[in-house]
Amino acid sequence: MKPVGQPLEIILTFTCTEKVEAFSPFPWKERQYLVEVGKGRSAPVSFDWSNQEIRNALEFWDRLEPGSKVMEGLVRCLQDFLRGSDWPAAEKQIEDALKASPPRPVHLVIQTKNAEELNYLPWELLRLRGSEKRLVALDDCHIQYECLPSPPRDPLRPLTGRILFAYSSAGGAVPASAHINAIRDACDGTQILFDPKQDVLSEVSRASLVRKLEEKDRPVTVLHLLCHGTRVGGSAYGLSFSSVDSPAESEHIDAREFQDLIFSGRRASSLRLVTLCSCQGGDSGEPANLVGSMASMLHSREIPAVIASRMPLMCEGSVILTEVLYDGLLQQRKNLRTALSEARKKLRTQTKYRDWLSLQLYARAGDETALTPFTKPPPVSGPSFRKLILIRHEAYSRVAVDPEPADAPALFNDRQAHVISIDQTALLEQREWKNLPEEVARLSAPDGTLRMAYSERDADVGYYGFPYVPLAALAGFLAKSRDVHVFEYVSNRFQWEAGNETFLSTLESDVQPRESGDTARLRLSVSAPVSLEDCRQVLPDPEVALDMHFSLQMPKRGSVRQEEQLKLYVQKIQDALDQYISGSPLRPLRSIHVFAAVPVSVAFLLGKVLAATWLPECFIYNYGRTERPAYKWRLSLQAAAQGKRSVKIFK
Repeated sequence: MKPVGQPLEIILTFTCTEKVEAFSPFPWKERQYLVEVGKGRSAPVSFDWSNQEIRNALEFWDRLEPGSKVMEGLVRCLQDFLRGSDWPAAEKQIEDALKASPPRPVHLVIQTKNAEELNYLPWELLRLRGSEKRLVALDDCHIQYECLPSPPRDPLRPLTGRILFAYSSAGGAVPASAHINAIRDACDGTQILFDPKQDVLSEVSRASLVRKLEEKDRPVTVLHLLCHGTRVGGSAYGLSFSSVDSPAESEHIDAREFQDLIFSGRRASSLRLVTLCSCQGGDSGEPANLVGSMASMLHSREIPAVIASRMPLMCEGSVILTEVLYDGLLQQRKNLRTALSEARKKLRTQTKYRDWLSLQLYARAGDETALTPFTKPPPVSGPSFRKLILIRHEAYSRVAVDPEPADAPALFNDRQAHVISIDQTALLEQREWKNLPEEVARLSAPDGTLRMAYSERDADVGYYGFPYVPLAALAGFLAKSRDVHVFEYVSNRFQWEAGNETFLSTLESDVQPRESGDTARLRLSVSAPVSLEDCRQVLPDPEVALDMHFSLQMPKRGSVRQEEQLKLYVQKIQDALDQYISGSPLRPLRSIHVFAAVPVSVAFLLGKVLAATWLPECFIYNYGRTERPAYKWRLSLQAAAQGKRSVKIFK
């Protein structure tokens, strides 16, 4: 093995200076950016997306063979794009690094902030000044991508080394056997056990993937997915899975739906690498698609490393990628950058298509653990490296006692908790509902206390208090996939009782479809019975297509006392939503209306469940025994999260 020097990392950071309107189509006009090379100055640059040569080239880019002329045209545009920046100085650094003795590997990171459209461009084809060699063809020059801002990520869980290979032939045959053989050969003689009976998921569907990712005895370290890419929703690209009802039929899954499958609960918490062997897994469709590509979505959430193809990926190319990638990682103990570079070289010489150019690696700059998915993560030097944040939420009453280490020893772990107070009692304790819009806006503000707490890196987060049910649900909705420890007020403390789940009260369900209407009415009778007559005052039966009632046999305050009980109740509600609203709805539903007599912990986790992007608009109603109507106001979770008008007070 030839000696190598210390790697040179160069980061190109692009920030779009224009405001991107939510859900608006890409304008296809000249767009302004700031580019920063390394830690140098920020230089204003522009890219003319309206240029017909660029638009024609991008249309050809979707084809199997875009042709050299098309690629050369895009490369010229990229070279012009970087004029006026500090890129020439970076070129000199790259030249010096590659000529050094021993040579220094070059790691080029393309970072984008509000500018994901730039990730689709072929940065691998850039040439150094005075050279005909492209960056991708240079020895020891590796390129990866990163979307900013990088979200907080929990420490990597203990390594299991499990590779889950999931495939679907929906939409056409796929080389599944060749992929199985490649992974099995790469694992042979290593400490990684690959059992085709347990670790191969044939004709993968939504349901089967979720079941595998939720297996607790062998968490999945690497998800290797082989299926066909497809257009979904007009312009975006998604995946073709096998139908839950029939493996021969296909279901198209876009990035938002896939996000819900992967990140609900803690399904993704063990994943360190996702390899998408599908056409256009790295293509968001129309530039600046807010959902983003499959690859960028996974990367922007929690997955340390993602490999995908921004162009069509050939079956032959997917096999070569799988063989070289996992052999390099497991047999030769290379990192992801080097293993992927070796795969590119073999693809370039042994196939006639552009798979070598299409492949992308998404990973954070400087995150070396992301590049070694089968290596045990470095140990954390004690609990002090992760903060403990406790969010105290007060609205209908103040909190007299905060959680203490004895209430949750595993969470505190000898740490001092930093308590953040969200006190809304001054304006809401006396049920002055005219103040609601202001308080909802304060709670959901992007730079507000709650969201800033959720965005804290290297922190564990807890939530407790006495908010109204809709406000607790909104707090959970805003948490999305962020892992939050929820306390319940049990025996005059915020804690959980130890207990055996066999003694828990059962949450019964009653689901009734109706002949008309376009809404779902969801009642939760846990702390008290929810009267159907009270609900009808604000949501009459003719508007309801689906009536869902979850109830305990004897609803009462203090009925939820064990954490396992909480999880079982919420999981049952989530499963019903998946079955009756996502799975096989009688007709498209316009909205979900929730009437919940539940403790704060259930309300919070219910909000997390309702954050699933495939659900229609969700309204949470607030009950007041002496008010008329009894459900005096409701809150739209989606509207509140987007900073829009979200509160309706009934007369």
